[in-house]
Amino acid sequence: MDERLKAIITDYGLDRSDVWQLPQNNKTWLIKHAALEVVAVKAGVKFSPPTVLEADSAYGLCAIVVTGTFGDRTEWSIGEASPKNAKNAYPWAIAEKRAKDRVILKLIGIHGLVFSEDEMPSTEAGQPALKPETEQP
Repeated sequence: MDERLKAIITDYGLDRSDVWQLPQNNKTWLIKHAALEVVAVKAGVKFSPPTVLEADSAYGLCAIVVTGTFGDRTEWSIGEASPKNAKNAYPWAIAEKRAKDRVILKLIGIHGLVFSEDEMPSTEAGQPALKPETEQP
């Protein structure tokens, strides 16, 4: 496990089970959305109201921009959901989760190293950690 990810787990009091590796690619780490929400609260991340880029609720399509601030840093990201990338009946919730999770990961400096579980197709998200639970960060 990368030292930066270990530090995030320790610094924000996360559980080792909050992160896992994709079975298909042991270089790709995922983190639970709920864990990222904990990180945001503990870090004091402040979010601005989202900006809607595209909306078609009948088709299940939405795209929003979310901006967050942590200390003197500000980051933004787009969250999107459509029938092509989400099999969920709540596209607005998925778009919000994706956007906020990306912003949190950027603000704490591990975006690209770790991805939110909500970025992955449902068959890949929620996989158990591949490393033994006894391995500590």
